[in-house]
Amino acid sequence: MSSQYLPFLHNQLLELCAPTMPLERKKERAAFMEQMASGSAKSPEEERKRNELFLALQQLLPQAMVMTEQLEGGGDAIERFAGLERPVGEPTENIYRKRPTEE
Repeated sequence: MSSQYLPFLHNQLLELCAPTMPLERKKERAAFMEQMASGSAKSPEEERKRNELFLALQQLLPQAMVMTEQLEGGGDAIERFAGLERPVGEPTENIYRKRPTEE
């Protein structure tokens, strides 16, 4: 499971640290939210609840960022995490793709 949740959390924090950075996850989340709005009634109850919790989690993480920014050195930590000074071409977004054995 961590192979799915850790990239999700990493990317969410990355997006919060650098909101103007173009990330694939923004497009994927918009499509996911649209799918939840239009077709979640057709999904199994457990899957729908899990997906709703994921969306709720995304709304809670910004609160943690505010608290981090208020800590001594918190702003520096956020900047380091976002990799704002990374060399050009170095990957930043961790896109989870299912392995052939997971399909």
